[in-house]
Amino acid sequence: MKNYYIFISFSATPKICNTSGCLLAASQIVAHIDPTVNPCDDFFKFACGKFIQQAHGDINAASVKKIERQVERQLAEIIKEPIKDEDNYWIKNQKILLQACMNESAVGEETMQEFEEILEDLNGWPIVTGHKWNEGIFDWKEILYKLKDRGYTNSMLLEVTVIEDRFNNTNRHIVLILPPYLKKVDNEHKDILKRFMTNVAVKFGADRNRAAIEMEKVMDFMENLQKITDEKDAKVKNNTQFNRTAEILKTRFTVGTYQELNGDIDWLDFINRFLEPVARVTSDDYVVFPKLEYTEAFFRLINKISKR
Repeated sequence: MKNYYIFISFSATPKICNTSGCLLAASQIVAHIDPTVNPCDDFFKFACGKFIQQAHGDINAASVKKIERQVERQLAEIIKEPIKDEDNYWIKNQKILLQACMNESAVGEETMQEFEEILEDLNGWPIVTGHKWNEGIFDWKEILYKLKDRGYTNSMLLEVTVIEDRFNNTNRHIVLILPPYLKKVDNEHKDILKRFMTNVAVKFGADRNRAAIEMEKVMDFMENLQKITDEKDAKVKNNTQFNRTAEILKTRFTVGTYQELNGDIDWLDFINRFLEPVARVTSDDYVVFPKLEYTEAFFRLINKISKR
């Protein structure tokens, strides 16, 4: 008995996507590839050759900005959506904040009430409370901890941040303690800024004359803090990435070692209060600290000014 085999072949016309999204993606791919390179020899150069040329050799220059813009657009769309029970805690908070901002009729009164509650939690604002303010219980570190716990900016004096440990060629992360980011105020704008600060204090109930005097002292403190920060930056010669990395490596100490070099605060407690509840460090862990001369100048300034 003979066996017969029937072979059936199917041929289908390939489906071509002609949507605007597909056409845009195709044009981006064509714009980035270098067809003069054999992909079997160097696939990365084949796939990204033209892109690198357009970025003048800096592959991070354009790609990072492009990704940032795309992520920003996606985040904007997410927080505009209705609040859902399954939303992440942080996403839910952002949606609530956006909705509150859009409710212009209620935002003024609720914002003032919220600020007053925050100020009360921070033991009051001395410009507003006057002689009733208790200097004895004030601790600038505790103020930063409370701001951090509330999710507000807390890097106005010292910043504690975590980055990938690129200095040690590992996949681990390292803690950095940095001076504050200070935007220099031009002389022509100082009076405008001082008036604005004074008006804010008056809005919360401060006496205008007293507020103007106190804000002058605040401006002096800001300028002195700016000065010691600028002096630190000026000492980094030829401010290139290589030199910045070299400078950072010079100030990489274990927490215990740096505590022996500078004992103005309990550095282990200070760092962990910012890292909790996500992580903790020990006295044997390495942290990148500010240069000792900056730290010493910083605490001289902090210790000599009025707590007000």
